[in-house]
Amino acid sequence: MHARLKNARLARGLSLDEVSALLRAEGVIISKAALSKYERDQSSPPASMLTALAKILRVEPAFFFETSRNNVVWGDFRKNSKLGKKEQTQLQAIASNCVQSLVWLEEALLLEAHPRLSQRDRVRVSGLHEAEFVAESVRQAIGLGYGPLAGIIEVLERNGVVVLASEHIQDTEFDGLSGWLDEHRPLIVIRSNAPVDRLRFSLAHELGHLMLDCDGLSAKEREDLAHRFASAFIVPRAAAFAELGSLRRNLNLSELGLLKRKYGLSIQAWIRRVFDLGIINESLYRKLIMEVSSRGWRRAEPGKFDYPGIEETSHLKQYTLRALHEGLISAQRASELCPALREVTGGLEDRCEVPATEILKLSPEERNRILEAAATLAYDDYANNQSLTDFKADDLIEY
Repeated sequence: MHARLKNARLARGLSLDEVSALLRAEGVIISKAALSKYERDQSSPPASMLTALAKILRVEPAFFFETSRNNVVWGDFRKNSKLGKKEQTQLQAIASNCVQSLVWLEEALLLEAHPRLSQRDRVRVSGLHEAEFVAESVRQAIGLGYGPLAGIIEVLERNGVVVLASEHIQDTEFDGLSGWLDEHRPLIVIRSNAPVDRLRFSLAHELGHLMLDCDGLSAKEREDLAHRFASAFIVPRAAAFAELGSLRRNLNLSELGLLKRKYGLSIQAWIRRVFDLGIINESLYRKLIMEVSSRGWRRAEPGKFDYPGIEETSHLKQYTLRALHEGLISAQRASELCPALREVTGGLEDRCEVPATEILKLSPEERNRILEAAATLAYDDYANNQSLTDFKADDLIEY
């Protein structure tokens, strides 16, 4: 319980002092020190306090009794990230909650994740050319050719990578964050409201951080290597040479704009890409960058060159809806597991839960499947949550 209490507080971006003040406004008096003891498992809150905390932290009381069975080890935030420590901690807590929901749903639906990429696949690198080759090897490992990727998120999710889109921290200073789930499963968090080309680059950049072993290198060197990996992952060398040739004396921004629409890599990233590959020289590179600046394209490139594809995470929403309509969870539980679906599940409680009279109408096989799944979930709750079986008098009676 103590870990879930702390995680709920961090996800709300609140300090212990702020929680204490909010509770006081609700007529519940408790000190920061007492709250800290709850989070450090040095004392247990009574039922009345859990109810008050749930209201303040905007979770259901049952949230505190769920077991955190998965460990996430996060990497560093971007070197140029201006997010404060509080915002960083909040984002990690929110993402950890989403991971717990996803893994719980996978187990409930009897889905097995088979990550095609793991920490064993990380490659020690020190130079940009090495990062280039690692990007190509990763594409080969997950069965990709050298053509454009229609959906990077779909590719990653299909290969066991957990991808989460943050809808809580929309600050433009945040692009992405990555880590490892239970030391073997890649995890990437991106900003959901970023332009599609930037979002795609952030996904590939964070994948680079996961796949490149850069221990001992400076933060800038690690960022440069991840940038090179990202460009090579989105546009492999063979694709760039096929599109533009091996050497260009001149290059038009409109031509690169068309390639942006095809590959989902920004015009500015394309300029850097072809320079890194030696397709253009430094003089032409500088000329193109200056032209981008003079046209005011540094912050926003022309809409006519926007990438037409869609990048959207799907597994958490898809699994929640599947469990909901198969009668494994209620609409309320669905909204807890995936808050983004509250608009979809609102008002569906009566239709999505499976009443006993409806279960009796099903075939014996289908009926047994639903009952066995429900029994499995109930057993898991009771087996892992001691609070459901061990009661104290003050848990049952309010004085």
